[in-house]
Amino acid sequence: DFGALYLAKVFFPDAFYRNQGAPAFGYGELYADFGLFTPVWLVISGVFKGVLAKYFSNKTQETKSAHYFIMFLFCIGISVIPVSMGWLFPEHLMIAFMVYIASSFVFSEHIRFVLLRNNK
Repeated sequence: DFGALYLAKVFFPDAFYRNQGAPAFGYGELYADFGLFTPVWLVISGVFKGVLAKYFSNKTQETKSAHYFIMFLFCIGISVIPVSMGWLFPEHLMIAFMVYIASSFVFSEHIRFVLLRNNK
């Protein structure tokens, strides 16, 4: 067991063995996983998320593209995928890529020409 389940097993063993779940421990989960390296992990992950958020913010303002905006939302903590746990960076990259493909398909000049030609 790790994270919240490890803490529940140590501090609330009766509830844990009755399968009643684990309470919310906040940063205690990180301390259970990383120990004394938790502050280092928080600093490194915070800097990484901040750099990504600034990059995607700048790209969103420059291009006004939805795929950059999706990644910006993820970096500031607003998830497009409604699940309660996990760091779904690869999944958000795939959603942003699918939005990019869909927008380039809809807005390409060839498709406009074909649609205009068929309407005449």
